[in-house]
Amino acid sequence: ALADARRFDLITSFWWRYEPYVEAMHRANPNLTMYHYANSHAVQAGQGPPAHPEDWYAKDADGNYVREPSGNWVMDISNAGWVGAVSNECGEAIDRGFDGCFLDVLGLGPFWLWSAVPISPATGQPYTMAEWNQASLSLAAAVRDALSPHRVMGNSLGAGWRYWDSALPSSAYLDVLDRMATEGFVRYPNDPIGAHRRERDWRKDVDMLADAASQEKQVLVVTSTATGGTRAQKDAWHRYTLASFLLGTNEEQWFSFRYGASQDPTTVHAWWKLELGSPQAQYEKKDGVYQRRFSKGKVLVNPTRSTYRVSLGGRYVDLAGNVRSMITLRAFSGAILRKA
Repeated sequence: ALADARRFDLITSFWWRYEPYVEAMHRANPNLTMYHYANSHAVQAGQGPPAHPEDWYAKDADGNYVREPSGNWVMDISNAGWVGAVSNECGEAIDRGFDGCFLDVLGLGPFWLWSAVPISPATGQPYTMAEWNQASLSLAAAVRDALSPHRVMGNSLGAGWRYWDSALPSSAYLDVLDRMATEGFVRYPNDPIGAHRRERDWRKDVDMLADAASQEKQVLVVTSTATGGTRAQKDAWHRYTLASFLLGTNEEQWFSFRYGASQDPTTVHAWWKLELGSPQAQYEKKDGVYQRRFSKGKVLVNPTRSTYRVSLGGRYVDLAGNVRSMITLRAFSGAILRKA
């Protein structure tokens, strides 16, 4: 516990995993923020009826309980009792020394994976996506108000196309919470290793970070390669997503990359410790690739199927330690460079 506290400034976990070390962890790192993990819309497979009141559980048109592929039980997130239970769980974590709460699975992310679409008690009809999303926004706001002045972070931004969607933008959650997470930045965890987003969709991911930063909102990016692939392929994804993150972020957001679902989440990679200094400008497209200057380095990304050879305008050191004044960026690749 103390080793984790010294290595990280932000930890999200069930409160009981670090009990009784929370106070000592804060002493070891005064900058540490600890969020309790709470699922906003479901309980685990072993918590089915009668573990909770019957009307908390979501049901379909035939009265069957709605389940996730994992076996978790979907809850009716518009139910005041369920909303209060989530708030109380987060409040207990704060009583145990945690600094706030992390609300997972807000919004529409899992909507298509359930055994059925739940019935809305308000209408007697299956929830529309708009109705479910509004109920999720209301739940987040209720937990935020119940925990104030403690902070609440949510997970619902998804990919950039969802952030900028004209009908149901996930950016609406930034009107409710100041800190948000995304697990869909540049790729979804289970996307095939060789699948890449088109340039215009990739750019929506980068612009999502830049837009949040312009509002002084903080975003936590967790990108994963949970599918098969070689280490070289996953390293390429790591460089590509980290470089894409650096194009759009300010100095108040976070990045993490996971090579597989079973990877220890406390793993720290050397690439995350590179000292690039402060951004000197917003990103621009130049010589066919997207570039951004930092006080101590430069970042380039090629989100197209073409290959470009680019002059760096000086001597830079790449991630492998090679000194370069020119660089070749193949399709869907990124480069993170420090001044030589």
